[in-house]
Amino acid sequence: MDCKFRGWMLLALLVLPVLAHADPGHDPKITISPSSLPNAAFGVSYTQHFIADGGQAPYTYSVTSGALPPGIELGSDGTLSGTPTASGPFQFVIEATDSNGAPGDQSYTLTVDPPTITISPSSLPPANYGTAYSQQLTASGGTAPYTFSVAGGALPPGLTLSPAGLLSGTPTVAGMYNFTVQATDSSPGGPFTGSQNYALTVNPPPPPTLTMSPPSGTLTANYGQSFSQTFTASGGAGPYNYDLTGRLPNGLNWDSGSHTISGTPTQTGNFPISVKATDTGSGASVTQNYIIAVGGPTIELAPASLPDGKVGSSYGATITASGGSAPYTYSIASGSLPAGISLSSGGRLSGTPTAAGNFSFTVTATDSNHQSGSRNYSLQIAGATITLSPTSLPTATPERSYSQTLRASGGTAPYRYAITSGSLPPGLNLNASTGVLSGTPTKSGSFT
Repeated sequence: MDCKFRGWMLLALLVLPVLAHADPGHDPKITISPSSLPNAAFGVSYTQHFIADGGQAPYTYSVTSGALPPGIELGSDGTLSGTPTASGPFQFVIEATDSNGAPGDQSYTLTVDPPTITISPSSLPPANYGTAYSQQLTASGGTAPYTFSVAGGALPPGLTLSPAGLLSGTPTVAGMYNFTVQATDSSPGGPFTGSQNYALTVNPPPPPTLTMSPPSGTLTANYGQSFSQTFTASGGAGPYNYDLTGRLPNGLNWDSGSHTISGTPTQTGNFPISVKATDTGSGASVTQNYIIAVGGPTIELAPASLPDGKVGSSYGATITASGGSAPYTYSIASGSLPAGISLSSGGRLSGTPTAAGNFSFTVTATDSNHQSGSRNYSLQIAGATITLSPTSLPTATPERSYSQTLRASGGTAPYRYAITSGSLPPGLNLNASTGVLSGTPTKSGSFT
């Protein structure tokens, strides 16, 4: 092939495309896919790519009419993306222009679905008649915060639904209750709502099983001391009526209004009683048996200790009692008093002790109701202080008769005399019975 022919061929290759483009009747048919768009969801990121075909790449994309959903944009590369902030159908036309300026378009409808607001839980636990109930409802799928309301049906009497979704209260009527709860969100493109149907069962009260406190048994009271016991029933709907059978100790009384036994017992012993409580709402009742055990009063004796005494000296002390019912009678329950001392029935210890020592004994006081109390005592009796006179003796002369009488006092006659230390002058003797010191000294000197 010669050079001239090759030149014509090269010119033809360069000119033909230009001529083809310059001819309007020969523009390429540009198509855009996909032909339709999947739905978008409000508040959820969305991405879709457009692909043009039939022209000369690269292509440039644009919206030529209509409007994209708020929050969605079209890139020049054909990427539709963003997060829709409004719901509904949006119609628009996408045009693709190839690198030679040839256009092609496609009409679209993009539907943005509203958010699906879901309320949880899907079902509610049963409630019980007369018992506090609480269940928190929550919502998801929209924009918080949510406002809750009852859109249909009716709540059980006694229950309410707060705007924050708290279903609470105390059911007052048993049965099955159907209602619809609606949650409304706070979306700027909304608001949007979601609902949930519920069936809430309110269980009827069970047949009441009444109990009463205190439990059956012995109730302890003390003679002469204040006593109070209230009986309380539970397990029914109330109110309750209370009845008492049996005999109470003297001094105690029954008040059916306050269902209380109170007073000050003045009688000792064991007293069986029964208390019955009846639920006026259901007619159920409970009866419990008790024994009121009234113990004797605590009788205390005073003083706690007695003053000491002395042999030969008059002694007196008074013992008193308290805690029971006067008058009291006093007696020696055990042990023995010092010789010469006696206890009167009125509690007076008196007399003149005749023997020294430590004497232990128990005194019992008995009140007018034959209740008694005791106390142990120890009474110390000291011996008498015996003195001798004269305090000094006259001087004796050897070989001359001597006599001096010693006299004792402070004790109880007769006395016995004896030398306890030292020695008498030779020739002198002490009469143990009479206390006479006599004889004829045979030696001079000082004798102690």
